[in-house]
Amino acid sequence: TYAYYSTHYSTLTTVHAIHYIYIKKLHSMQKKCIRVLFGDRKAYIDKFCTAVRTRPFGEQDLGSDFHKLEHSKPLFNQNRILTLKNLYTYMTASEIGNIIKNEHPKLLHKEIKMSNRSNKTLIILPRANNQDFMYKGSQIWNRVTKVLNVPTIHEVTVSRLKALLKSKLLDIQSLGK
Repeated sequence: TYAYYSTHYSTLTTVHAIHYIYIKKLHSMQKKCIRVLFGDRKAYIDKFCTAVRTRPFGEQDLGSDFHKLEHSKPLFNQNRILTLKNLYTYMTASEIGNIIKNEHPKLLHKEIKMSNRSNKTLIILPRANNQDFMYKGSQIWNRVTKVLNVPTIHEVTVSRLKALLKSKLLDIQSLGK
């Protein structure tokens, strides 16, 4: 079941012009799915198995504790699942890394200008719309490579880069950043 949701979310993250309002709604939906798939099922079922008639007089009203949702952050961390924002970062950085490493597609690779500084993993931001994939992707790539401490992109395989990236994003996510 998780594979079904994961496929849809990873497809959505490759659509780079998603408006912020939709991201919030999608993140809310992702949290709901995670609660359904990995949440405390017994507590959820027990919660709704109470009838007003069985509760003592004066305790029929259900307070805010009854309507409180289970926290989803521990569920994301326990199951090592990236949140939508981190999934977007992962997919975008993976795509940019793939373009740099394999020099394909040529049209996009031509737009990438690597920095000549000692750290040859940084990309000079293109002069484009700040909502453009190459602009956003370059920003994300520059942020990610600082955290990964990869000397050059050509020293790692794309699969190793993805593994490092996912591991680091999960670590950051578990810290709450």
